[in-house]
Formats: sequence, C-alpha cells, structure tokens
Amino acid sequence: MIHLTLRSFVLSATLVLVQLFSTPAVFAQDDATGLPTAEELKAAAEAAAANQELTEEQRTRLADVYSRTQSQLTRATEARDKAASYQKALKQAAGEAKSIRAALETDLAVAESASYEVPDQIGLEEAEQKIQAERSTLTNLEDSASRIAASLKAEADRPEQLRNELSENQALMERLKAQSVDTANASASRIRAEKWLLAAQLEAAEAGNAKLEAEQLSRPMRMDLLRARQDRIAFDLRLQREKIKAYEQQMLSVRQDEARRALDETASMQESVANAHPALQILAQDNTLVSAEVTARTAALEELKQQEDLATETALRFETDLENIKRKLAVLGMSEALGRVLREQQLRLPNPLYGRADVSRRDKLISEASLKQLRYEDERRALQSLSGYVDERLAEVDPVEAAEIRDDMIELARSRRQLVGDAIDVETTYLRALGDLDFAIRRVETSARSYRDFISERLLWIRSAPAISLDRLKPLPKEIIELLSPVHWWNVVREVPAALLGSVLFPVLLLVFAILLRYHKRLLGMLEKTSSDVGSVARDAYRVTMEGLLLTVLLAATWPLLMATLGLALDAVDFDGRMERSVGFALHRTATYFFGLELLRYLLVSEGLVRRHFRWTEQSVKRIASKVWQLEVIFIPMVFVAIVANRSTPQEGVSVLTSIALIIGLVALSRFFMQTPGVAQGELKYLIAMRSAQRQSLLARLFRWFMTALPLALVVCILLGYTHTATQFLASLVGTLALFTGLL
Repeated sequence: MIHLTLRSFVLSATLVLVQLFSTPAVFAQDDATGLPTAEELKAAAEAAAANQELTEEQRTRLADVYSRTQSQLTRATEARDKAASYQKALKQAAGEAKSIRAALETDLAVAESASYEVPDQIGLEEAEQKIQAERSTLTNLEDSASRIAASLKAEADRPEQLRNELSENQALMERLKAQSVDTANASASRIRAEKWLLAAQLEAAEAGNAKLEAEQLSRPMRMDLLRARQDRIAFDLRLQREKIKAYEQQMLSVRQDEARRALDETASMQESVANAHPALQILAQDNTLVSAEVTARTAALEELKQQEDLATETALRFETDLENIKRKLAVLGMSEALGRVLREQQLRLPNPLYGRADVSRRDKLISEASLKQLRYEDERRALQSLSGYVDERLAEVDPVEAAEIRDDMIELARSRRQLVGDAIDVETTYLRALGDLDFAIRRVETSARSYRDFISERLLWIRSAPAISLDRLKPLPKEIIELLSPVHWWNVVREVPAALLGSVLFPVLLLVFAILLRYHKRLLGMLEKTSSDVGSVARDAYRVTMEGLLLTVLLAATWPLLMATLGLALDAVDFDGRMERSVGFALHRTATYFFGLELLRYLLVSEGLVRRHFRWTEQSVKRIASKVWQLEVIFIPMVFVAIVANRSTPQEGVSVLTSIALIIGLVALSRFFMQTPGVAQGELKYLIAMRSAQRQSLLARLFRWFMTALPLALVVCILLGYTHTATQFLASLVGTLALFTGLL
C-alpha cells in the first residue's frame, strides 16, 4: 500500500514537472494581464511551437494569437511615436512658420530691389550646363510644391474624418474594456495568450486615441506651417524660373551675337571673292546662306521662348485659379454670386479647337527642322575630310584652275564645317524649344479642360440668371439694337480676309467648300444615280447605299463647312469688343447643329436615301423634309443669336436676348418632334407608331411625348433662370436628334 501511494506520488510529481517545463516561465502567473515584452512574446511563441502536448490546431491558434498581439503592439508603438511628433509640432510648428515667413519677407525685399544677373562672359556650353542643373532644381521644387499642396488638401478634408475616427476609437476602447477572456475549457497558455492580445488591443486603441487627439490639437499649427512652406516654395519657384529665364536669355543673346558675327564674316568673305573663280563664289555664297539660316533660327528661338513663357504663365494661372476656387467653395459653398463668377471664368477659357490646329502646325515645323538637321548632319560627315569635300566640288573644274584655287577652297570648306556644326546645334536647340512649347501648350489645354469641367459640374443646378419677368424684359430692345449694330458687324467683316489668311488650314477649307459648291448639282445627280441602282438585280448592293450616304454627307457639309471655317478664323482674331469676339465662336459652334439638320434634310431629298434606299413614300418624304426646313430656318439663327448674346454680356450674367432666343429655338424643336412621328415610315414606324393609328403602342406614345415635352421643360428652366442647365440638356437633346436621324 505504501509502495502504491509512493508510486502515485512520483507519477503526479512527474506530470507536474512535465507540465512545468513544457510551458515557458512567462506563464508562471496565470492571472497576470499586463503587456508582454517583445522577448516574452517571442519566447512564448517558440515554446508553443515546440510543445508536443498541444495539437496542431492548438499550436496554430496560439501562433495566430501571438502574431496578432505583436501586430497590435507594433501599431501601438507607431501611434505613440506619431502622437509624439504631433506634440512636437504643437510646440514648434508656430515658431518654425514664423521663422519661415520672416526669412521670406527679407528675401522678398531683396528680390524686389534686384534681379538675378548672369555673368557676361559665360559661354554657350557653360550656360547650357547651368540651365540643365537649374531645371533639375526646378523639378525638385515643383515636386515639393505638389506634395505640400496634396498635404494641405488632405488636411482640409481631415476634420470630419478625425471626428469619426475618434468616435469609432472611443467606442472600440469601451468594448475592449468591457471584454473578458473566456477561461472555460481553455489551457493556461491559451488563457495567457488571449489576455495578452486583449491588453495589446486596448493599448493600441489608447495609443491611437492619443495620436488622434494630438493630431486634432496640432492641426491648425501644422496647416499654418504648411502654408508658410507653400509660400516659401512659391517664392523659390519664381526665383528659379527667373534664373533659368536669365540663363536662357543670355544663351540666346550669345547665339544671336555669334550668328550675326558669322553672317558678317561670311558676307565679307563673299565680297572678297566676288571677282574670283565661280567655284569660290558659289561656296562662299553657300556659306552665307547657312549663316543666314542660323541667324533666322536664333531669332525664331526667341519667339518660341516668349510663347513658351506665356503658355507656362497661363497654365499656372489656370491651376492657381482652380485651386483658389476649390478653397472658396469648400469654405463658402456654392451660391448664385459665385456661379456668376465661375461663368465669367468659363467664358475666358481658351477654345480647345485651337490646340489641335497648333499641334498640326508645330508637327509641321518639327518635321521641317528634323529634315534640315539631317541634311546638315550629312554635310558635316562629308566635311570631315576637307580635301575630299573640295575635290568633289571641283570635280567639273579645269585641273589647272582647280589647283590654283584649291587652298582658298579648303579655307572656305573649313569655315563651312564650323558653320554647319553651329547650324546643327541651333537646329537641335530649335527642336528642343518646339518640344518645350508643345509641352507648355498641352499643359494649358489640360489645366483649361480641368477648369472647364469643374465649372460645368458646379454650374449645372445653379441659377445663372434671374427669372424671366417684365422688368427683366426691359433691356431686350437695347440688346437687339446692340446685336444688329452695323459698327460691330463691319468690324467683323473687315477682319475676315486677314483672318482667313492667318493659317494654311483656312484657305484649304475654303477650297474644299468651293469645290463642293461648284459640283453641287453633279453630286446630286450622282446621288440620284445610286438611287436608280436600288432594286436592280445586276447593280444593287450595300456598296450603293454606302456611296449614297457619302454623297449625302458631302452635300450636307457644304455650307456648314463655310460657317465653321469663318468661325474658326474669326475666333483667332483679338477683337476689342465683346460682341465681335463672340461672332467667331458662335459661327463654328452653330455649324455643328447646322450640319446635323442639313444632313437630315439631304437624307430626305426626293431621290435620296430615305426615299429610294429605305422606300419611304414620296408624300411622307416631302412632308418631313418641310418640317426639317421649318426647324432649320428657326433653330439655327436662334442658336447663333443665343451664343453671340450670351458671350457678349458675361459680366451681367445671361442676357435676356439669350433666354428669348433659346426659348424660341426650343419651342421650334418641340414642335418638330410633335409633328414628325405623324409621317414616319420605315424602321422608325415600328418604334413610334403613326398618330392616325387606332392602336398606338405605349412605347410610341412615351417616345413621342417625351421628345415633345423635354424641350418645353427646358423652356420652363430658362423662365426660372436656369439657362446654363437648359443649354447643357439642349446639347444632349441635339445628340438625340442625331440618333433620330439614324433611325430614319
């Protein structure tokens, strides 16, 4: 019995020792709930992984708990560090911002009294190296400015996020404090791990709460510091651009001086050989031509640089204005007064169509310069051997005469080699200047597009004018008289010739218009010819219909092409008066609507596509064609008047003449949609049944009344003062009319 008792005691002690040594020392106190150190957590994880008494699932679960605990501890440490940085900013940011502004005031005073000066003796190569280095510095400054702007934007949106995060974090802390570890049927190691995890989660939540509170307290000081740094960066950017501009101007000045000096030398040399052998005269003359080309290129470089500077300033102004508007909207919110300001800004934005013409012109200049550079490169390779070059030029000269002038020819060839090298350098610089200008102009287009889109989105549901009333109709006679003033129209007409010659594109478009007008009757005859092939077993094919469609497009494009050409040409003229400046824009914008209606009208000619190819009845074609003509003679002039009047008086909001013209045009459009379904045939008949039909489908009635009521709804918008909203929906409605044309 004693032996049995002793054996049981030994066995129990052994099991206790096994349990004791299979569990790390950190588990000596099961009721401890403090945070573990990194060493304790690592030791516990290693012991759990090595404990063979635990199942694979238990070891995996413990490893996951320890990993989550470590993650929470890391998160708490990071939050504490971030809170410390916010506390530091709370104490030091105001003083740092004050120091930055004080230094900035001193630098501003110095900058106002003096400008950056480039050493006079700097050479081309050194100036080029300095420009590249300064541009690299400029890029770094621009990156810093972008980061500061992004930080300011993030901070501006942060208050509401902070409030939400604080509320969520405090709720989490309350849940964690109320939470307890389930000890039922759990091992000591599992209980300790869960307690550590709970403590780590609470620590992370408390650290996060401290970080959010410190961020909230320090936010005004940090934003003030960011604004001070932004002002500093803006000043440094301005100085850096001025420095680069000074170096570029100096380099350009040196190039021009060298080009003029080379031109004088070659001209003098040409005069010195005026009575010499013709071969010498020809080579000297060729050298003078190269010098003249280099001189012309250096002059063109100055013009390109001025255009690039203007484009860069314009892009910066658009970007700055957009940011200012965004800040105002964030603080003040949208209002009718701010809407009028935005509309004024929208009207001042450049026309995106000009960018396309400029791109085409710059591409042509780049191609020409590249070809010229290749020609110079070929000649420089030939000039590597002066003797061979001279021998080639003297190949047809009498050998005796060639021997007499050979030394002079070699001297001229040596001079030409230097000139060709200078020409290659200038062409390279010219190509780079064209690339820089292209980048600057594309930046203007991008910033203007962003500005325009931003404004359009905000103006859609903002009243752009007072509601129509008797008082508002009082200025109408004055606006009509202003529109019909012969002085304004004469100012426009007398600029037409010069405007049309302002670009190579416009004479080409006029030539196309003249050809279309000259062969108008022949095109109509060809269209009738395609109609006669319809139904013929031998000649009918899909190709016939496609030819008819192409001829219809050419016929419809004749007069809209002239309108668009005149509009684009006049829109490029810098008129003094608002009314004159608006005519060109109105012409090329109205040309789009004009072409759509002309296309619909020519589709409905007596022997056209709709009549012959789609087999509408002659009566239906005539009736709907008359409706299109009635719409055209009302809608197109009203759109033109509305655009001219709208752009002529931007400072007063939307003019009453604009509203009245739009109302008349929309009523005409509504009347067109109301009457057209009554004569529809072909495919359209299946979509919208004829009004005379006894059983009219629901789809047909909905389509007809929707297209009739929508213009009238836009009229109501205009009467209430939402003219901008109406114009945006009108553009969509015209797109629907284009679809309507396709259905016909």
